[in-house]
Amino acid sequence: MDALIWQAQNAENKADFIDTSGIAQKECDETLYWIELLKKTEFITNRNLKFKLRLY
Repeated sequence: MDALIWQAQNAENKADFIDTSGIAQKECDETLYWIELLKKTEFITNRNLKFKLRLY
């Protein structure tokens, strides 16, 4: 996701910026979907998730 945001910020034109930003948004949405699924199935807890996110 970070790479897509960086790529959008360095776009050659407005259309490329909009397109790449949209792709980055979709990737963020998908990541949130998987995190929610992991939480719902109790594969990961909120506490574990917060700890893992702090590592990055």
